[in-house]
Amino acid sequence: MRVSSTSVISSQQIPKPQGGRFIHIEGYWVSAGDKEPTVDETYVLTPSVKLNLKDIVRVVSAGYVYSFFFSCVLIDAMRKGYWIVLDELNLAPTDVLEALNRLLDDNRELFITETQEVVKADPHFMLFATQNPPGLYGGRKVLSRAFRNRFVELHFDELPSAELETILHKRCSLPPSYCSKLVKVMLDLQSYRRGSTVFAGKHGFITLRDLFRWAERYRLAEQLEKDYDWLQHLANDGFMLLAGRVRKPEEVDVIQRVIEKHFKKRIYPESLFSEESVRKLLAKSSTQMSVMGRDFKHIVWTQGMRRLAVLVGRALEFGEPVLLVGETGCGKTTICQIFAALTNQKLYSVNCHLHMETSDFLGGLRPIRQRSNDQEEYDGSRLFEWCDGPLVLAMKEEGFFLLDEISLADDSVLERLNSVLEAEKTLVLAEKGGQDDEENEVELLVAGKKFRILATMNPGGDFGKKELSPALRNRFTEIWCPQSNGRDDLIQIVKHNLHPGLSLGGINHQGADVAELMMDFVEWLTNQEFGRQCILSVRDILSWVNFMNVMAEKSNPAKEHSHLYISPVMSFIHAACLVYIDGIGSGPVLQRNSITDYALNAGTTAVNAQRLLRALQLNKPILLEGSPGVGKTSLVAALAKASGNCLVRINLSEQTDVTDLFGTDLPVEGGRGGEFAWRDGPLLAALKAGHWIVLDEVYVDPLAAADMEFIGSTLFPAIDKSIISKMVAFNNKIDKEVMAEKKWGQKGGPWEFNLRDLFRWCQLMLVDQSPGGYDPGQHVFLVYGERMRTREDKEKVISVFRDVFGQEASVYTGTRDFHITPYNIQIGYSILSRGNYIPRPGRNLSLLHHSLQTLESIMKCVHMSWMVILVGPAAVGKTSLVELLAHLTGHRLKIMAMNSAMDTTELLGGFEQVDINRPWLRLLEKVESVVSALVRDSLLLTEICADDAELVLRAWSNFILNYKPKSLGEGGRSVTAELVSKLEGILVLTQRLNNKISSYSKAEFAVLVEEFRRLKLQQVQAADSNSLGTFEWVDGMLVQALQCGDWLLMDNVNFCK
Repeated sequence: MRVSSTSVISSQQIPKPQGGRFIHIEGYWVSAGDKEPTVDETYVLTPSVKLNLKDIVRVVSAGYVYSFFFSCVLIDAMRKGYWIVLDELNLAPTDVLEALNRLLDDNRELFITETQEVVKADPHFMLFATQNPPGLYGGRKVLSRAFRNRFVELHFDELPSAELETILHKRCSLPPSYCSKLVKVMLDLQSYRRGSTVFAGKHGFITLRDLFRWAERYRLAEQLEKDYDWLQHLANDGFMLLAGRVRKPEEVDVIQRVIEKHFKKRIYPESLFSEESVRKLLAKSSTQMSVMGRDFKHIVWTQGMRRLAVLVGRALEFGEPVLLVGETGCGKTTICQIFAALTNQKLYSVNCHLHMETSDFLGGLRPIRQRSNDQEEYDGSRLFEWCDGPLVLAMKEEGFFLLDEISLADDSVLERLNSVLEAEKTLVLAEKGGQDDEENEVELLVAGKKFRILATMNPGGDFGKKELSPALRNRFTEIWCPQSNGRDDLIQIVKHNLHPGLSLGGINHQGADVAELMMDFVEWLTNQEFGRQCILSVRDILSWVNFMNVMAEKSNPAKEHSHLYISPVMSFIHAACLVYIDGIGSGPVLQRNSITDYALNAGTTAVNAQRLLRALQLNKPILLEGSPGVGKTSLVAALAKASGNCLVRINLSEQTDVTDLFGTDLPVEGGRGGEFAWRDGPLLAALKAGHWIVLDEVYVDPLAAADMEFIGSTLFPAIDKSIISKMVAFNNKIDKEVMAEKKWGQKGGPWEFNLRDLFRWCQLMLVDQSPGGYDPGQHVFLVYGERMRTREDKEKVISVFRDVFGQEASVYTGTRDFHITPYNIQIGYSILSRGNYIPRPGRNLSLLHHSLQTLESIMKCVHMSWMVILVGPAAVGKTSLVELLAHLTGHRLKIMAMNSAMDTTELLGGFEQVDINRPWLRLLEKVESVVSALVRDSLLLTEICADDAELVLRAWSNFILNYKPKSLGEGGRSVTAELVSKLEGILVLTQRLNNKISSYSKAEFAVLVEEFRRLKLQQVQAADSNSLGTFEWVDGMLVQALQCGDWLLMDNVNFCK
């Protein structure tokens, strides 16, 4: 009875709801929206698809929410009752999803923190989403149970093969017999496993998207002759589509065998990728001859290049997104440029990187730099406007869009392209927000018919390189680009690009002798143990050829400015060294080394200079590699100076951003409120000016002992050569025992003992000793021993010194003598002059005997303008020692506590909103320091100007008591013209007193006066409210200390990144 009742109830039709418009779909009533309902004739409803549709309609009609979204699109949809469909739900961060819990509950509302507003969802509002299973697909994660519990989840299974045939027939107008063959090929290939993508399972060779792409090529193909063999056409297209992506010959054989089995047709890859096929492809472009002859004359149509051109051309012909995968230098980017030029379309290219954001290719809000008259009249107060990114521009202008090295970008960023990679090629610009029209609709961008999107990447395995997620690469037509490393192909490339008539002998072999010898050398090198790391690339072969061409041009006697002759044999040898040999043994990091003189005559240095000059013959960037202190940057600086080129040095770090190099929009100092302007970064500015910037694998050898002696004798001729020779021997022995043999000195390491240490040692001898009486033992402990952490290691340094210089040699390790006068302070050989800065009363510090040795070393480094690192356990007095020395010498000391969260802006500074309190307090601090110094010096000269000093002191005390507190109001509103006038009076008195006793020079006092003049101007602007919304650059503590000559102590500096 119950069973029959249930079946009767389930068979009854749901009655139509009362009130409103409803549409009956698969037995359920769904509320109709404002738009006119339409039916997509191209969408095929098979039985399985109808079941899935019925599940969705049942959920929608019941009023459940089935997804999430964020940003203004969600708020807009909630208010207007829209439906939203989203891809990749489990790519979003978990904290973003959890923030939407309130919307997913029955109350269906969302709280906007920024506006403190609660938004209620319209009754018609619905959210949908799709997601791939987590695990196999990059970036997808398992959603929390609490979050998933708020949904009704529907799992969609794969379509049955019979329904696939129906969809192919109705959607792609493919004859049923052809549909059956395509599906059989797919089922057969799914029984094989692809070795290079073993985790893809049965989808390694073919996916559903590949199947529909294959069928679409048939639908979109041009109608050819009457008796055209469409079966052969389909077989060829299937082979190019499926075999074009696989990376192993045996996988190509599997695909070819399966297609031939089901289509009963033979496939001839040699014919598909023949020269005739390339000519037919290029003949479709009316401009192909002029373009290929002008811009791509270096291209040689080898077998690999022909295959690549045919596969890419075929995919672009049908508007498919293309993904080119291959090693560096195989022609991926070049083939994209060729097809863009052939179709006379603009190519927009974006180089992907790890920190790439969607705004890099979609666009974003930028400050308005130039206003037209219409804009000024329309909205003169608007500060920002939307600027289209390269992808949006390419879609609007029907151009080519290239994502270079796509695998370097994060998966969550790339998934933003999903809608563009579909057949419809649409893009919802949610980031742009609503339009200026009355409806405030979010812009939906549809690409033109000629728009094409391409991407390139290297295969996973190299540093930073990974394979794309299956969900993303599935949307591309993937093409594998093998290296053209066949001997015949490379010889053909060399002969084509070599300068006409260039030959190693007297007979013109049309480049054959050069090409054959090149291949012999490369084959020999790559078979050696040390040369196996060298990757044979067409790019390297072309660099070799280009170097020989450049040398041939410079050696041509017919040229007007030809002063150099290098024979083809010598240029051949130099090119081989440049491309392959100079890069053997390379390692990391660039280091800065400021040097005024440079000994280019030293043996190793001359060889390194020759390598660098050789690399400069090609218009390619150069990367200098070598250990710290071997002279990389100084070599470039010396060559730049010798050649009359300006050198720009850019220090890179983990904190370096792209905007630091190229530039960005920054506030205009002194401009109107909200006014921005573009500022070039140092790299962009140097590029525009044609300067040298300190980056192909040229390895800089460490200096040999003979070279170090030569450089030392050249730069320090006053020191006897025998002494320098022993100093070099000592340096190398320390380096050998500590770094190579690791006998001692391991605590606190690793260390570097190099030319910098020798330079410091020699400089100390010249400063502290008289000519003819140079004693290396006086400063060896400071340069080499002070860095050691244990008493045994320090004693070992002295022992090694006596082994080299003799056992009777004395080593100075410090003294207990301390002298202080009003003008100087002396500890041992270290003397510092005392300044006139009077520190504020602080903690009482005492000078202890056991601190004198360390204090003497610090004083010597300060005297030589060397940076000092004080290393030691906690609470041993490192900071106190620096504070004590600053007090004794009369210098202002600034202490900056470092931590792991700090970035470069805290050191260097940044833009902040204009606040007159900031310069006001800074000026008061300086005036107070000046008043203190003048009064102190006046008291020492009582008979001259005691009355003037008393007048200055009374005026300053009165100002501090009565006026200074008034200036500390909110926003600097209390810094009035009266206060500024009072301060000006004090400055007049101090200047009069300084003229009598000359505590400060006229130039030093003029700086203080100029700072006051700027403050006076800012106060006037602040009073007129002209500074609202304006910004100014505020120097960081490091820059302030550099400008003022203060001492800066970075506490816990090793906490920084």
